[in-house]
Amino acid sequence: MKIIRLKKTNRETVFLTFYFAVSPISKILEKIYIPRAITYMVMIFGCILYFLNRYRLNKIKLDVFIAALLFVPITFFGVLLHHADFNGANEMYAMIIIFFPAYFIFRAANIADLIPALRASAYIGLAIYLPNAFLEENIRNQYMTYAYDILFPLSVIVFYAVTEKRWYDIVISIAGTILLAVFGCRGAIVSLALFYIFIYFDKNTIKRTILISLILCLVILLFSNLSQILSWLSQFGISSYSLNRIAKGEALTSHARTALYQYIFSDLLPGNYLGYGPVGNRRMMPILNNHSYHYPHQLFLEILIDYGLVVGSIFSFVIIYAVVYLLFKSKNEYRYLTGLFCIVSFVPLMISGTVYAVGTVPYILAIYTKFHEEKNIRKRILPNQIS
Repeated sequence: MKIIRLKKTNRETVFLTFYFAVSPISKILEKIYIPRAITYMVMIFGCILYFLNRYRLNKIKLDVFIAALLFVPITFFGVLLHHADFNGANEMYAMIIIFFPAYFIFRAANIADLIPALRASAYIGLAIYLPNAFLEENIRNQYMTYAYDILFPLSVIVFYAVTEKRWYDIVISIAGTILLAVFGCRGAIVSLALFYIFIYFDKNTIKRTILISLILCLVILLFSNLSQILSWLSQFGISSYSLNRIAKGEALTSHARTALYQYIFSDLLPGNYLGYGPVGNRRMMPILNNHSYHYPHQLFLEILIDYGLVVGSIFSFVIIYAVVYLLFKSKNEYRYLTGLFCIVSFVPLMISGTVYAVGTVPYILAIYTKFHEEKNIRKRILPNQIS
């Protein structure tokens, strides 16, 4: 009997696949009574082995190794200092294995391994998350969690549906988009729409122009009969948060967020030059209109609260610069990754979510660093080739 062995060239892709899919995998394991903490600890151990192997083979930049030595203690310090104020241990583990390692892994990994890993993890995520649309708990209370769970993997598959036109990717994309529109939240829907626009302008052809036009006509037709659609859904016991907000003319309003932002600008930011430390904003969040807030729900406000007006402003400028640079300068694989992380993952952080629980910011900074290095290498090599 022939033993099938995993090729050395594929081992990194497998590790990265499970790294990106660790959240849905951990939720599946919880159902068979394996605590999420165990899954996260295994991933931490895997990350350590990954970095040691990279460093041993001289495939990891020295600045990444130094940065790891610097940021890991900072991460643990923030975790230990504010652990009592967290919503739960999940955020602590997410901060350890997602936020800082995200940058190190992107800097160390090969782009050729990252692309298939993202695609494989997208199938895993959608297989686990998409069916949750029909759970009563999701329909009533967890629509935002559901929307952001499927947004990123769905966007990955949408990209391949447009570029490679495989029938199963197209089916998944259409079904996922419909489920997100019906059962999701506004921020996720806007992000997916922006990604569709990004692909359209990046891969523009006559066929795609016709396809986009047909989709727009379908959307207009649907929303012109929105009341009838909501009535039809209610017959099946389905209530759509986003469609109801649109029907009421409240698609662009959020009284709760407005009150929260007013509190932050009036009470937390004035005179806050040094900040409250990593995830320190958790201790400062108010209870407004009987609603408890756990974090600011806005990327730059969270950064300014935690790291102060001085360092926070510099950090915010660096992020904005990297995003703008990538959107206008990146090409090929970097262009694809830019669309994913600068649109699908960055935009939601502007209106919801927390920077510490997702790898968006370190992913963007890592993509910028890798692309900028590659660009400089090409500049040095091309003149020598010409001469």
